[in-house]
Amino acid sequence: MLNLIADTCDVPPPRSEAEPHVRAYVEAGGGFLLLHGASAAFWHWDWWRPLVGFRWVRSDDPDGVEKSTHPKRPFGVEAAKSRHPLGGQLQPVNLPEDEIYINLEQTCPALTLMTTTTDEGTFPQYYVCDTPYGGTVLGYIPGHKPEVVRNPKMVANCRTLMDY
Repeated sequence: MLNLIADTCDVPPPRSEAEPHVRAYVEAGGGFLLLHGASAAFWHWDWWRPLVGFRWVRSDDPDGVEKSTHPKRPFGVEAAKSRHPLGGQLQPVNLPEDEIYINLEQTCPALTLMTTTTDEGTFPQYYVCDTPYGGTVLGYIPGHKPEVVRNPKMVANCRTLMDY
């Protein structure tokens, strides 16, 4: 489980010694849960970016992809049309003002489990995809402010994803 974007908010990028260990875990079929902006946890590693399903793109993106955005306002998260087993287990939730991560880059085939609809459009907020190595990636995007992260329905949804 990751909940960080390396090289932002005083979180240093991992030392070069970390990369082969993370890569070995992923290539051995290890799965992971990406919380909030963690799709950019290792944004500077070329092999990482294509694996994460929906990627938070920074303004200094090495691939030159247009940056993601995060308007701040109240929003709701609701189930997407999906036959995935997690789809029926996740709870819709209305949230107070917070960052809404939108305009992410889709980097590989991913199944959207929950979405939010804003003035800008409809965007994935929970998703699942597989790595080429057989690992499952779960993405759980909402949750920046403590009152959003601690919302009982958000906690229940996160637990459901972890249990999966």
